[in-house]
Amino acid sequence: MLKTLFYSSLVIIILTCTHCKQLPVHERKLLNKAESLLYKNVDSAIILLNSIPHPSQLPQKDFYRFFLLKAEAKHKKDRDISSDTLVFLIEDFFAHKKDFHNAAKAAYLAGTIYTLHEKLEKATQKFLEADNYSKLDTDYNLKGLINGALGNVYYGQLLKDEAIVRYKKAVRYFHEANNHKNLSIALNMIGNCFLLKNMPDSAIAFYHKGLTIADKYNLTSEKISIQQCLGVTYRETERWDKAKNIFSSTLSQTGDSTEKARTYYNLANVFAGTKQYDSALVCLNTAINLLNSKENIFLLANIYKSLSLVNEQKGDFNSALNNHKLYSEYLAAILEKNKNSAILEIREKYNIQTLLAKNRLLIIQRQRNIIIISGLLLTLGIFLFVYYLQDMNRKKELLEIEKRIYQLKEMAQTAQKEKNSFRSVLLEQFGILKKAALLEIYLRNDNGQSGRHFIKTFNKVVYGQEELDWNKFYRTMDSAYNGLFTQMKQELRELNETEFRICCLAYAGLSNTETAVILGYSPNTIQAKKSLIRKKLKVGKFANFKSFLDEKIKENRQNKN
Repeated sequence: MLKTLFYSSLVIIILTCTHCKQLPVHERKLLNKAESLLYKNVDSAIILLNSIPHPSQLPQKDFYRFFLLKAEAKHKKDRDISSDTLVFLIEDFFAHKKDFHNAAKAAYLAGTIYTLHEKLEKATQKFLEADNYSKLDTDYNLKGLINGALGNVYYGQLLKDEAIVRYKKAVRYFHEANNHKNLSIALNMIGNCFLLKNMPDSAIAFYHKGLTIADKYNLTSEKISIQQCLGVTYRETERWDKAKNIFSSTLSQTGDSTEKARTYYNLANVFAGTKQYDSALVCLNTAINLLNSKENIFLLANIYKSLSLVNEQKGDFNSALNNHKLYSEYLAAILEKNKNSAILEIREKYNIQTLLAKNRLLIIQRQRNIIIISGLLLTLGIFLFVYYLQDMNRKKELLEIEKRIYQLKEMAQTAQKEKNSFRSVLLEQFGILKKAALLEIYLRNDNGQSGRHFIKTFNKVVYGQEELDWNKFYRTMDSAYNGLFTQMKQELRELNETEFRICCLAYAGLSNTETAVILGYSPNTIQAKKSLIRKKLKVGKFANFKSFLDEKIKENRQNKN
């Protein structure tokens, strides 16, 4: 039973530890699915991420993955991630764990945050760290994003050649990943770099490469964006007809009101460049009608600015002033929106930090519970082990005791056998002495000298002297009766030595004649002394002398006790 209890406790410990370490399999599957969809369908990825209940209760590694994916999704949806500074801690965490894929992601997002804070030197450093992590990774999409981000930083600093190098690397990685959307965007950015280098023909060549990819894979949004850049290039190089054609083509390709408004705005600038102010006004007013004044304040600000300039060119200064006021209002709205966005992002950051704090608290509580349970189970295990050892020791001791008892029994049996054997020898010797006494009686009845001589010779052989040795006879008799006569001597102090000897011989069953021979008296003297002994000891006239002595010894023992 003890073994059953011990192994049951061991099974409980193993099951408990296994349960404590069980991973959230369903949530992890959702994270993996969201990551695979992030580059293909960001909206679906966001839906999956939002479907994870209580992300703060995930293990630390999974929570950090969740946070990274959420930040990536926000960035792809052009939402501000400038307050998601947890990515700096996440980068260190995954770098320490040698998870270079997620470390590269975190470093990429950290660089993006520095970019949003206009800390371009630190942003460059983070993107280079991400690039270094990604060298050990096979995620070509991530490699392309990192190099594209480095290209954007260099582009923002007007380091056009460095930007082109990075964009070309991004093109190669996106091509390997079959990410045609980002490939067309990277080609578009290379065109922009060449435009800044005042190399419009090279810019136009890369724009056309991007358009080819966008056309081939039906990337409408990217195609329109490249066409806008291409039209602006034609406009800036005063290729007015090509600019009009490209913008007109764009109008026929998009059904999105915002893109139509942007195209009308660009087309209006072409008309303004060719001094066709009325056409420019028509395009600008059409653009205004297509836009929602609350959602498109950035584009509306530019449109009203252009309206003000066109009105000024036409000499309509009142309209120019009114439109400039509207431009100023939208500009103020832009500043206010940025302020509100910053507040919202700070609040979201606070919520994330609170979520993280709760997650850490839950982890600590979970670890504490594991430690407590493990401690209890360990204590139980130690207790059972100690109990098991004690039980084994007890069994061992019992075995030893049983063995000793058995040995003692054997020794007792051997001793008893030896004692019985010794007693038999003593009794036999006592019998010989009795017979020797009888023999002496018979020989004394013979008055011949030969009889006396034989008695002396016999006594000398048996006792070592010519006369009977009472002391040797007494010792033999006392040993034969287990020391009874020594004890009797202690009990019968009222008797003298001769009377005591008579009692001993009478107890041993010797007759008056035998007693007389041994003690050297006549039988009548022995009988007389026995009568005197009866009086001293108050023994009845017809009472059995041996029984009386046994009873007296017994009574004396009881009185002493």
